[in-house]
Amino acid sequence: MKKNLIKLIAVFVISSTVYGCGPFLIGSGVAGSVILSVDTVRLRRNITYEQAWSATQATLEETGEITFKNEQKGIISAKSEETEVAIEIIKIAEQTTAIDVKARKKGLPNLGLAESIADKINDNLKAQK
Repeated sequence: MKKNLIKLIAVFVISSTVYGCGPFLIGSGVAGSVILSVDTVRLRRNITYEQAWSATQATLEETGEITFKNEQKGIISAKSEETEVAIEIIKIAEQTTAIDVKARKKGLPNLGLAESIADKINDNLKAQK
């Protein structure tokens, strides 16, 4: 019985890792975030759209140079560490907002920078309260 359970757990861990679910088993570096793809991190918080926009804009001003922003569409683009960063702010409910942080350097994913920026946005949101 114990051997079967160990085999089952091993098969689950190996198959999950092979099929790309490894980040969900291991966890990501940012509290309250989920890795959506190889270059995108989603931060979902119980905040207003305006709070999310303010924290995101402040973070990008600290970490790089804003190249485009459209508050009505919830899109901000910037360049940070020679990497193109694109952020989309999505209003889910009155007090729930998602922030998708996407980072690519020379066309290649830069998940580490995306996580770092999402972490800084999270810190700025905590400082707002």
